[in-house]
Amino acid sequence: GPTAADPASTATAAQTPEATIESQQQAVPSESSSAISPKLLTASKLTVFVGAGCSLMPPTSLPSWNQINKAVLRALADRAGEALEQKARVVDQEFTDRCYDAVVQQLANYDLPPEYFSEVLVKRLGDYYFNVLSVLDSASPNQVHHIIALLAKAGMVEAVVTTNFDLCCETALQAAGVDHEVWSTHTDYNIERLAEGSVNCPVIKVHGSADQVHTVIDTLSQRAVGLAGPVNDSLRHMLTQSRWLFLGYSGADLAAAPEYLCLRSMKQDALGFTWLVRQGEEPLQAVQDLAAAYSGKADIDYGELPAYLGPLEQVARDKLAQLPSGVDGEPEQPSSPAPAPKSLEDRVSAWGGHLWPAEAAVALADLLAASKASDLAIELLERRYEHARTMDAEHAPASIEAHRQIVGVAWLASTLGLLKQRAGQPTDAKDLCEAALQLTDSLPELTDELLHNDQVLEVDEEHAMLRDIGAPEATLIRSQEIRAQCHQLLAEIVRTAAKEEGTFDQAKNLFQAGYQEFKHLPPSARSLRGQATCLMGVGDVMRVQLDPTDSQQVEVCLQHYSDVAQLAIDIGDLPLEALAYKNQGIVYKAWAESANDEGQTAKQAADHYNKALKVHERIGDGVEVVKSLRGLAGLYLDASDPTTAREYARKSCDLAAQVGYRAGEARALRVLGDVASFENNFDEAIGLIQQSLVIIEELNDQSVARGYFAMAKIAKKQENIQQAKEFALKALEVFESLGEARHVKKLAEFLESVS
Repeated sequence: GPTAADPASTATAAQTPEATIESQQQAVPSESSSAISPKLLTASKLTVFVGAGCSLMPPTSLPSWNQINKAVLRALADRAGEALEQKARVVDQEFTDRCYDAVVQQLANYDLPPEYFSEVLVKRLGDYYFNVLSVLDSASPNQVHHIIALLAKAGMVEAVVTTNFDLCCETALQAAGVDHEVWSTHTDYNIERLAEGSVNCPVIKVHGSADQVHTVIDTLSQRAVGLAGPVNDSLRHMLTQSRWLFLGYSGADLAAAPEYLCLRSMKQDALGFTWLVRQGEEPLQAVQDLAAAYSGKADIDYGELPAYLGPLEQVARDKLAQLPSGVDGEPEQPSSPAPAPKSLEDRVSAWGGHLWPAEAAVALADLLAASKASDLAIELLERRYEHARTMDAEHAPASIEAHRQIVGVAWLASTLGLLKQRAGQPTDAKDLCEAALQLTDSLPELTDELLHNDQVLEVDEEHAMLRDIGAPEATLIRSQEIRAQCHQLLAEIVRTAAKEEGTFDQAKNLFQAGYQEFKHLPPSARSLRGQATCLMGVGDVMRVQLDPTDSQQVEVCLQHYSDVAQLAIDIGDLPLEALAYKNQGIVYKAWAESANDEGQTAKQAADHYNKALKVHERIGDGVEVVKSLRGLAGLYLDASDPTTAREYARKSCDLAAQVGYRAGEARALRVLGDVASFENNFDEAIGLIQQSLVIIEELNDQSVARGYFAMAKIAKKQENIQQAKEFALKALEVFESLGEARHVKKLAEFLESVS
């Protein structure tokens, strides 16, 4: 299948064969080709890596991600407007067309990348989404696949490795009479047999296979986790056994994850590779860097498929010609033409038809929200929810259909609640979440039947039951997810209000309830992320109320963040991992101020800030890099190292100005002022902090209190007690309004010291 992480077009040199399929479909293979690498012709055997560019020519002619996503979007929009029994429309066609157009526009601009489109739908529809990828199950190999099969028949191929979902490689091998094995599930991989040479021509499908949709790797979360251990073990083995030939693959995965496919870590032991790039284009920088790392063992060839393979094809034919009579390289031809397949639109429409309208509506609303069209998403859900509230269940109360219908209404309510919260309407959001929880409370029969004694619902290894969106297990999981998400959202609402209403304990209890609900779900990236975000919420609530002199309280808070970091690593969520490290650093920093351990706690704080910094630098998040640099500056200043503190603060300030993060620039200026004050350069300190306050007050940023406090401390050093009191009182007022108990306590102590 096409690789979602690649760029959207081939308009520039960096946008290469796998970028999007429709652009390549226009590039009919030419008869010309550059000279093939001599190392390929002399290699004893090859591992052929087959990318999406190999499945473009007829009769394979795979659809592009853009074509697939537009078909999915059309199916969702049509179903979202229908009544349950498809006899009438609840939402008029004109409105659902507007919804469709809003998302299509984002797809066209690449503001909603293909891989994020699928990520959004998997988060909502779970494993059912993957059923739609059966449209990539083409078993009609083209000339490229047949040439690869010919090479295999001649004994020139050690293995075929592919990121494609289609069945073309194995179909071509079968037609050529080549003994082979297809490895697409974890249980298929057998490194022992591979090492002893008892596997003939394995077809290693690293992203899974369209005929086994539970194996498919298609979303950002899946890619971030990386390939499974047995897959990587097999790839590492093949790299040491044969030269690799990359066909129709841009290597964009390497730009996002340099260690993808184990290529970089195996540069010493691998036999090398040849990478085919289309004529007139340049390889991605990640490919160039990889070739350089292989120190003469890698070649980059330029040519067009299938003409580029001509010399290898001739070698294979010569080898086969020397075999006994009757053995040749021509593939078997089918005895009769295959029936014409259904159109892409028909197949995707059938997939959409299995959804109930409420289910399609929430999925469409998620895509609208991701497309910066939240107003349309809210209007769509309000129309459907209003209709659902006026309808009695259309099925027997105890039936799974009735349960599914109730859960669908709860889904509408909880999703609408989330959008209302984001739109600044917390009261409506709270009412909708409570309504959703009340609806799911009405499903005891389903829960009692499938889930006993608070155990996690067990699902089969292939998740077949979850790919059936109408299955009781899938309905129960949606119900539990709704409850978990509602508890999480209610916790966020209560936490926001807690600063004024003092409801921190209620917020913590709601986060803990959400965590327990997520724990009861089958382990998946979604349920683990839910656990992590709820634990983060518990930790954040504790941090606001933290008494840094209470070591037990501090250690519990740190453990929550440590658990979040591990869950984030498990699901490959780098931003969440970095945030957990940073929050640990903040807690350690607060603890260090009261600890008497010769700087060990402060060192722990610096270590965690540095961990966060490295992750943020890896993902290129300039704003968070600014924050981490500033945090390190503060730590070194607390450790009486103004030189290092100034270095970090200056880096933070300069980067903030570079990325346009004005609040970050102001805060870094304040830290620079603190450094100058530490060195008794009061005029410089006042000037820097005043620059900071001008920006902060202009932005109406809540960190203004820290600036006031900094000015108060300078005034105290200058023995201007009246001015110190005035600034301290200003800071105290802001911190009290924010519910920042720790800073309120520090201000109270400061005011007492100047009274």
